[in-house]
Amino acid sequence: ALVENGTVNDANIGQWKEVDETRSKAMNGDLGAMCDLGGWYYHGTNGLVKNWGIAYSWCKKAADLGHDRGKAGLGVMLYRGHGVEQNIAEGALCLGVAAAMGSPHAAHNLAVLYNKGGNHAGC
Repeated sequence: ALVENGTVNDANIGQWKEVDETRSKAMNGDLGAMCDLGGWYYHGTNGLVKNWGIAYSWCKKAADLGHDRGKAGLGVMLYRGHGVEQNIAEGALCLGVAAAMGSPHAAHNLAVLYNKGGNHAGC
């Protein structure tokens, strides 16, 4: 009904299907899907409303299971205080661990953090 009356276009349907499929994968333990959801909620993309709390939850699940991208996302959110109480030291630690695991995102953010002298605005 939403397609027929023009409320939803074909692009939105594809986006919603992708979110639904990704959420299903994440619920079944797919670490990459957990990170995708975390990123989408963090930035408010793929039709999802920005929600740092939900983003943190998904990234933490992936990080706790050893995923470098999840650990990197967790580090940024801890460092900035997005979706969780700010903890600069823990955030920097997570970024360092994720960088050591091979995350280019974490390595970049860790470099920015050190370059800024601990000023979290640039991380």
